Amino acid sequence: ITTTQRPGRCYPEVVRLGKPFGDVCPYPVQNIQQCASVAGTALEDLQDVFPSLQHAEDRPFGCWLQPSNSRVYFNIPPADSDSVGCSDLSQCICCSAAPPVESICMPSQYQASQLVLACEGGSGDRQIFLEGKQPRRLMILPAGVVDVRLQVSADAPVDLRLVDDAAGTCLVGDGCKNADRCMNETHYCISHGDATMHFSTGAGTAAIAVRGKLHVGVTLTLATASRSATVTYSYGPLDPCPQMSPGCALCSSYAACRPTEMPQCNGSTSVGCLSKQSSAVITGIEPASITVGVRTSVALEGTVRRGDAAMWAKACGAPGHSWNLTVGFGARTSFAMPSTGNYKLCYKASDSSEFVEQVGVMLNVIEATSTKTVTGINPYVVTAGVATSILLQGDVTKGDLVDFAADCSEASPSLRPIAGLDRLNTFTIMTTGVLQLCYRAAGGSDAVA
Repeated sequence: ITTTQRPGRCYPEVVRLGKPFGDVCPYPVQNIQQCASVAGTALEDLQDVFPSLQHAEDRPFGCWLQPSNSRVYFNIPPADSDSVGCSDLSQCICCSAAPPVESICMPSQYQASQLVLACEGGSGDRQIFLEGKQPRRLMILPAGVVDVRLQVSADAPVDLRLVDDAAGTCLVGDGCKNADRCMNETHYCISHGDATMHFSTGAGTAAIAVRGKLHVGVTLTLATASRSATVTYSYGPLDPCPQMSPGCALCSSYAACRPTEMPQCNGSTSVGCLSKQSSAVITGIEPASITVGVRTSVALEGTVRRGDAAMWAKACGAPGHSWNLTVGFGARTSFAMPSTGNYKLCYKASDSSEFVEQVGVMLNVIEATSTKTVTGINPYVVTAGVATSILLQGDVTKGDLVDFAADCSEASPSLRPIAGLDRLNTFTIMTTGVLQLCYRAAGGSDAVA
């Protein structure tokens, strides 16, 4: 049996890949009372904060969210079964030892350093949480960045270093090429190319700064016995601006998975390792609900290879229509479903002859939006670009969307009206002309006048 030490405080985070007790969700919520407590903290707009108890084989263990109805469940699978993994349709609520950080890298990437740089430059303060004494990347600085300053403070000694990525040598820091401390914070006593650098340390503090432009890529690393540290940083514009934000890395470059596994990323620091032999090639879809008969672009979370195919069916062993897929990681393919219902994703790899059910991946196909939900609006005339209160006459359901367009067949509603009967909403309409109110029911993909 393997045991792990649970964090003293549960910082809830929503996980969409991997399995409870796995690498991405090592600390699942353990009881229904804690599930009720953390769900209200982690999630907004819940239909019912207190979770429903389940004993299901086809749902994740522990606390999980079903986005299609905004409800939370606590699942205890039967003793002789194995729970399924987390997905977009069954989102696990797990405990983290540190407050969650917003995903700022692309879904096909992972966050490789504590701070991710913006091309226009930036500054700020950040509390970071650490486990173990191994060096962590704080900032990845590309060639061309100017005027960098970073200071770290913690309740234990800190080892702050500046490493030349290309040469693989430590430029500044204890035990490095330049280990001498500068006299004060305005003293830049180290030269490197056209730039000058500052290095200083104190009781539980260290600072490294660069004045001028860096002509090589470098990385700032931190090692400390402290479980947390405060980082104060600033940096100038990046010239040239790299295509991928410094601090992000391609998912395919993640090296911590075993040779028999492939990384699964979502743009955050959390990376899952999925077996290459697993039938779960696709771990989720977005959106998970579409309108019957409407061709809708759906993103498949996973890597689609040339020659792969998919089928939506009630059972994967039954015959059905096979769809050719767009190749790539997280690529979108357009589907049009002829009838309503819940459909499993059945996936066939190019080197396989069978369609295999993707665990937990379901597509909900709903009826077309009614054309009679909203029967009138008031006022009928507004000024473009001015926020205006407009009465929607009708019964709006939570999750419905609206837009104002000349042709609803080309509209993609994104404005979220207030739910309820005959409610007053504030909209800013930027387009002039005679426009229709285009309406989309919650979970749909159409737009009707």
